[in-house]
Amino acid sequence: MLVLPGCSLFGQQGDKGEKKAEKKQEVTYQPPKPSTKWEEIVKDDGQGTYAANRYDMDAVWKELDKMKEGLTIDEYYKEALKLVGESYHQEEKQFEEVKARKYRTELLELDPESPEAQKKVQELNQVPKQNVVILLDASGSMNGTVGSQKKIDLAKSAVNRFVTKLSPNTNLSLRVYGHKGSNDKGGKEASCQATETIYGPKAYESSFQSSLDKVKPAGWTPLARAMQEAGKDLSSSQDKDVENIVYIVSDGLETCGGNPVSKPTNCTNLM
Repeated sequence: MLVLPGCSLFGQQGDKGEKKAEKKQEVTYQPPKPSTKWEEIVKDDGQGTYAANRYDMDAVWKELDKMKEGLTIDEYYKEALKLVGESYHQEEKQFEEVKARKYRTELLELDPESPEAQKKVQELNQVPKQNVVILLDASGSMNGTVGSQKKIDLAKSAVNRFVTKLSPNTNLSLRVYGHKGSNDKGGKEASCQATETIYGPKAYESSFQSSLDKVKPAGWTPLARAMQEAGKDLSSSQDKDVENIVYIVSDGLETCGGNPVSKPTNCTNLM
């Protein structure tokens, strides 16, 4: 008689099946990556603890010191946004209004002697005059990258998009800051004094691009000083019926001890 130990075999298979069922699948939580594209950052609804009028550089540095070590670049960036991140919905609306002004492009496409061109010139003469001062951050941190692109290159692209949409009635200036010295302690004094107008004030011309191309990141960030000097530039205007705009392009905090929030600029708009 042939006896097969079926029950014993069945029992062993059942034990293995139970062990497999007990093994749980490990799930690794992946936090959402913070926005790195400027289009996404502009639409971010987040308001940092020390954003806008609550800005306090000393408090921000204390919070940064509390961050645990070993975070990824994206994680550090996300924590920084919690501290100083702002919502720019109002500024986005203003930019969209500026984008709608295609005066220069339309004029270039017309024959200067044509009735269409003459009509367009008449329309332009009715556009309110503007004084625009662009403040471009040239501190050492602008050598950093966002994704695969350098911050300074992204900044220059933003400036170019902005100026090419301005009305020919715009009196334009380009003021750079933090472009001298270095971003170490030895170069701080020279860097914190460094802000100068490298274009204008005058209408937009092709020479604007060559002035912009010369800007190279170097030192610290005297944002408050640059804003104060921009205010002086605007105060020199003799035309009372004009809108003053300061367009600031920067990647970070004031690092020269100034307070950008409290510095008057004599302008009607800060972008």
